[in-house]
Amino acid sequence: MSKGQRFAHTKKKNNLGLTLHVPFLNLVLNHGDRFLQVTALLDIGADVNVFEYKRQSL
Repeated sequence: MSKGQRFAHTKKKNNLGLTLHVPFLNLVLNHGDRFLQVTALLDIGADVNVFEYKRQSL
């Protein structure tokens, strides 16, 4: 079994005003001489992940 790592959770409010604790990971992406700092949502293996889906008309 591999060693686990801990990641900080950030408090965010959803559309209903409920406070959620979501794990974000800060990353630096690079390609050649270009760099971009991003924040990614970390999949922690929760039983259910639900994201708001907005259907776009074509």
